[in-house]
Amino acid sequence: MASPDADEYSGARSKERQDAHDSALRAKRTIITLPTYKKAVRGLLRDLMASEDLESFCVSVEQLNAAIFSWEVVKRAVIMATGGRKGFRETVSNLLAYGVGRIFSQKAAEQGFERILEQADDLKLDVPDAEHVLGTFMARAVVDEVLQPAFLANPIPHALCAPAVEHARTLLSADGAALSLELAWGSGAARDVSSLKK
Repeated sequence: MASPDADEYSGARSKERQDAHDSALRAKRTIITLPTYKKAVRGLLRDLMASEDLESFCVSVEQLNAAIFSWEVVKRAVIMATGGRKGFRETVSNLLAYGVGRIFSQKAAEQGFERILEQADDLKLDVPDAEHVLGTFMARAVVDEVLQPAFLANPIPHALCAPAVEHARTLLSADGAALSLELAWGSGAARDVSSLKK
């Protein structure tokens, strides 16, 4: 016959398991809306622009608990950087390399870039060389293994903004493309991507 202490312990363990199960269910239900996620990401990117703290950014995105919208991180970051200074473009390229496989997947990165290319004509109104900048971002993302090379052969991106895709292909086909793209946003920008993830 079990002792009262054993029964009490068993009951406590059962309650702990139930509490953990209930917490997991609540976490699954707690998914913020896309507009709320967009607003949060914009704020985090403004903070990143000032701090360049990739780890803090990633932790904050993870805490949003909405991986289903993670393509928005790629989209919003690249759009903000396209119209920004070269230093922030480098920060965003580093963010993409640092965040892939953590706060967004390669598939989400592809989705994010497709959404960007859909808006290329609008971006050109404010940034005349937007197609050139977007092509450079895509080529750099291929070098950093954020995008698969096959993405640039996909007819969908090409149909959305052929000049940007063709510019990316041209950059990647050049001799010494990897090193050149490491320096795409200015001298002294090169870094070892693997070192960012340590």
